[in-house]
Amino acid sequence: MNKYITLLIMIFMSLVSFNLQAETNGTKINFKNDWTIYPIDTLNNTNLSWNQIGLDNAKEKRLKGYAAKIPNTILKTLVDDGYFGNVDIFKGDNYLKINDPSLLKPWVYSNSFIAPRLLAGDHLILKLEGVNYMAKLAINGNVVSIDSQDTYNQIINPFIIYNIDVSKYVKPGVNSITFLVSPPYCSGEECEKQIGKYTADFSVGFVDWAPVSVGNFGGFYRPIKLEVAHQGVNLTAATIATQLQNNNAEAIITPQVYVNYFNTTANQYKIVAKLFDRGSEVASSNELINIESSGNINLSRMLVANPKLWWPFTMGTPFLYELQISIYTANGKLLQQTKQRVGVRQIETGVTAYASGYYRYFKINGKDLQIRGSGWTDGMLLNDSYADTLQKLIYVKDMNLNTIRLEGFWGSDQTLYDLADQMGILIFPGWSCVWDWSYYVTYRSPSDPNLPKCDDIYGCILTSDDNSLITAAFKSQLLYLRAHPSIIAWMVDSDHQPTAALEQKYDKLTHELDGTRENVISAAEVVSTISQSQKAGLKMRGPYAYEPPRYWYQDKKYGGAFGFNSEVGVGGSLPSKDSMQRMFYPDQLTSPYNNPVWDFHVGPYTFHSLDQYFNPELVIRYGSTLNLDDYLTKANLMGYEATRGMFEATAAAKTATSGSIAPATGIIQWMLSGPWPKLYWQLFDYYLQPTASYYAAKLANRKIHVMYNYDNKLLYINNDNLFALNNLQLKVKVYDALNDTQAVFESSLPISIGPNQSLAIANSNIPQQVLDAISGNNYYLDITLNDTNANEIDNNFYWLSKKDDQLDYANTLWFVTPIAPNGSADFTSMLNYLEQHKVNLVGQCQIKNNQLYLELANNSKHYSVFNDLTLVGSSQHVLWSDNYISIAPQQQKQITAQFNNGELVKSQYYVAIHGLNSDSVIQCY
Repeated sequence: MNKYITLLIMIFMSLVSFNLQAETNGTKINFKNDWTIYPIDTLNNTNLSWNQIGLDNAKEKRLKGYAAKIPNTILKTLVDDGYFGNVDIFKGDNYLKINDPSLLKPWVYSNSFIAPRLLAGDHLILKLEGVNYMAKLAINGNVVSIDSQDTYNQIINPFIIYNIDVSKYVKPGVNSITFLVSPPYCSGEECEKQIGKYTADFSVGFVDWAPVSVGNFGGFYRPIKLEVAHQGVNLTAATIATQLQNNNAEAIITPQVYVNYFNTTANQYKIVAKLFDRGSEVASSNELINIESSGNINLSRMLVANPKLWWPFTMGTPFLYELQISIYTANGKLLQQTKQRVGVRQIETGVTAYASGYYRYFKINGKDLQIRGSGWTDGMLLNDSYADTLQKLIYVKDMNLNTIRLEGFWGSDQTLYDLADQMGILIFPGWSCVWDWSYYVTYRSPSDPNLPKCDDIYGCILTSDDNSLITAAFKSQLLYLRAHPSIIAWMVDSDHQPTAALEQKYDKLTHELDGTRENVISAAEVVSTISQSQKAGLKMRGPYAYEPPRYWYQDKKYGGAFGFNSEVGVGGSLPSKDSMQRMFYPDQLTSPYNNPVWDFHVGPYTFHSLDQYFNPELVIRYGSTLNLDDYLTKANLMGYEATRGMFEATAAAKTATSGSIAPATGIIQWMLSGPWPKLYWQLFDYYLQPTASYYAAKLANRKIHVMYNYDNKLLYINNDNLFALNNLQLKVKVYDALNDTQAVFESSLPISIGPNQSLAIANSNIPQQVLDAISGNNYYLDITLNDTNANEIDNNFYWLSKKDDQLDYANTLWFVTPIAPNGSADFTSMLNYLEQHKVNLVGQCQIKNNQLYLELANNSKHYSVFNDLTLVGSSQHVLWSDNYISIAPQQQKQITAQFNNGELVKSQYYVAIHGLNSDSVIQCY
């Protein structure tokens, strides 16, 4: 594993940016830097209109402007420019104190450029990839007319990509370019008035993952580019559609490209497609085509023998070919050449009926695929850097998660999708549930009497103008992203479903422009309004708050491990103490209970406080807390056992064992991380520091893993490999938690398991007489899987209670199944015992080739439980092979840590170890 991570990091660090549309004989300008923005009120009493900014008017020089980059929101620009002073707007309750009415009014963006030289017949195209929410454009003071019938010839909606012919507005030499940008729900007479009947401003949003946005994310969230369309032709969205045959020995590949055509008459062109494997041509096609308008072109099919397939990283290598498409005039003049990395792979999906519902399955390249993933979100200022995006995806891969779900089309460019292609991580992109609920889509309170009326079934996309707008947005995103093999399906709704008219539009677009994957009509359990046979096949039955591990195995009605859980989570997930100190001021860290500033960093509405379902259970389960350190330790125990239970139950249920209960075909844990500093729904925090839940997920999702079923008390094994495992040996040890000097039970079981399956291990229950002999209520279960040479493959450690958790299913809500009164497992006596029996771990720590090797020994008579390892002295991110570890008496454990950002290793590093009964420091050499 460590060699694999090292190789992965070397590849990433050597990556050079890959131009997705590298052109010959063409010119591009990426308008990233040197913008100045002005609030509209600045223009009052100046006799300047917005389109006159940038014309070197003397009056303009007296305006107060702010240096800006694109992409960037207006709010982020002001933060960077010190508009709010030298203060972290996300710390404590600072965000609540931002009350600037200018953020809800229009802003003027101004820049200049030198026009490229145009030959006869050339057109100059301005491409807007994402403006939020409406805009007017002027070049050299002239307001540019917009040709977009779907939006009534106006620039509107951040998800529509506009290709605007500005040829007639541009002059030789220096030109000014100016935008008037109105944020969503713009306030004031200066706001651009929408043409058309829209239910709402269908914008970017964070639902209940963060507080209501200041400024509603107004600005440009994706780039602005200027391109020359030679002879009026511009190629974009190059991709392939793949059909595998003969047991994957052959691939029929259809190249596709979309042509933006700016000429008024039809012309004949020659288009050549070539597929390359590391510079060597493996297939090609060419043909003469008459083009008379913009549209998608399917080129002649190519046959590739013995193709190198694109796989999710858990199943194989995510191989990428290079597709090159060139367009020539009929007499052979090259106009444009575009290049795109593509993957040869085939996705199959469908739904199967079970007693508990219809559940969706996926296959890739003919192999069954269990989706295990998490919910992705960008940062709240929409400013994720390349380094941040890469780090997040490294964490995804480190946890052996094969998928991320994007509730929204995230990313300020295509970095996220490019990296996912290269790393073999699957993506579910789609629309956010922001558009399904009136109070989210309007940034208003649910009690506001002026809320627009949305539909209980179809959400807020209701009018014919809504349909045209969102169809145009979906077309833009589909073309923008369709080349990425990592995308496994398009999620065209989240909590509700599209109307029949909108669903038909979606299906038509996907059929015409994609052909490699399907639309999933909702993340919820809905049936198509077009065809009863078309079902979403996903379930959204909760929970979103804490559940004990037993829930995930026992429940067969709500969010338990069966079917496809499109979003499900365990609620509270506390950051490290270091992150907490970055999030809050010292006087805000005095108490975790009834703390309004903490509540502000949980979530709005339903998920407004840890005091609701997390803290009460923590006190019952682990006891009252003494201070912040004690609270965080117990919160980590809660988060770890809940997250591990959720993922392990899913892995254990991968293979169906009953004709009536669906196997677990997929799970999307809610969420990967928060868009801002928070205490809820995260595997790593806003500062990119892993939580205890991170390491629980990493353990549970190992490719070969043994686990304990909290409900039927059997042990299970899961094998994610595409090959069988034979003649393995499972070692089982049980310790009395109140008398833990030696094991009270040991056994050894032979195991074999087929490829890509899970199974229950027969006769693996702990004998009842062993449990009866336990002196208290708690015991430890230590299970180790060895290969035929007695080498350890997997190890898992549990703290368990003879008193099982009892769930109150009769009072289940949409977001939680509560624990029954007096029904919680109790570990307080175990913690009291550990507190009285301290353990000093000893060991060696060596650093070689940017990797840390830690060997720990517990030479005491007692178990060392739940040890959190922290590397002190380094500012970089570290990938521990395991963390929150436990070590039996007189035993050793080897741990490695991988440095992944190239920082030179220093000898002054040391490992700080903090456990339930251990506190140690080990110097690294």
